Amino acid sequence: MLLLVGFLILPLFQLFSQHANPVKAAFLLPGGLIFLPLTARVMLAPVPVPRTRAAWIRAAAVVILGIALFAVGGWSWVTAIAFSGAVVGRSLRQSRLALGGSAAVALIALVLALHYHGDYGSTLTTAATPLLAGFFGYTAARRREMVARLRRTQDELAHAAVAEERLRIARDLHDLLGHSLSLITLKAELANRTMTSRPDRAAREVAEIETVARESLAQVRAAISGYRQPTLGAELAAARRILAAAGIGCTVSAPGTGDLTEEADALLAWTVREGATNIARHSGATAASITVSLGPGGALAEIADNGPATATPPGAAVRAGSGLAGLAERAAASDGTLTAEPAAGGGFLLRVHIPSARAAQPGPTPAGTAGAA
Repeated sequence: MLLLVGFLILPLFQLFSQHANPVKAAFLLPGGLIFLPLTARVMLAPVPVPRTRAAWIRAAAVVILGIALFAVGGWSWVTAIAFSGAVVGRSLRQSRLALGGSAAVALIALVLALHYHGDYGSTLTTAATPLLAGFFGYTAARRREMVARLRRTQDELAHAAVAEERLRIARDLHDLLGHSLSLITLKAELANRTMTSRPDRAAREVAEIETVARESLAQVRAAISGYRQPTLGAELAAARRILAAAGIGCTVSAPGTGDLTEEADALLAWTVREGATNIARHSGATAASITVSLGPGGALAEIADNGPATATPPGAAVRAGSGLAGLAERAAASDGTLTAEPAAGGGFLLRVHIPSARAAQPGPTPAGTAGAA
């Protein structure tokens, strides 16, 4: 806008400071006053350039009026035709059209410069100016569009990151509090039943409730900070505890799981936690088994119970709650698979498989070193 005013204010002043043809002045004065805001409206329009009929009419009016001002006013108004070329480049998105339109304006400028008997340098400059202005107008518009697109993408990524973080916190809090609150509820019920008959047992259960509550508080704080990651060994011990509190016998088999990667160990830990919590809450089982194995095909965790058979046939899809849905998302993030279905012999089976779960092993130790060890 400053360039536009600076380049066009001088010829307007010249209409009053010099002896001008009154007929020409009658056109140049209102034409220049109209050209200024109209060109500013087109050049400063938001990106991308609107493709409405009014926008095309404004752009065409600027180009025609700029050519007319130069044609009537002579060399004093050469900047008007330069801005006409800039408007052509600004308004056309395709490079070929922008180049063709600017070239057409440049050709008209060349003809007018020859008509005014300009010297070689003036004629060449007059013809080249609309081309350069069209190029700068085109690149400036594309640059503004790219910046606007990048800003929109940045906003979308920020919203996606916020949504992903909310989902992570919701999933972690469900996994943490669902397990801990189930254990607290079971121990509180046990303490209530034994409070009169076995007060010492009730006191131990209340003490364990306090311990679990403190651990849960610490885990929730760590989860909010984003630094908490469960371990398989700790979750296997916690699963035995919650199932024992629910009166469910549990057998655990997890050979060779010390070679798991950190990511696989955390995923299997979540699997054990979710499976044990669901058995304690919903299964009505008397026995459960937790098996974690590591082989050439990856790591496999299976949590099964002997709860009463359901109406859902074995192998059929089971409607997943938020816990299983979150666990499925965790498994998918590690290229793993989750299966949750009624078992063939009754009860329920939760299975999570991770294709790549073994941590890199150190290289072979030299024979002399091994012998010394």
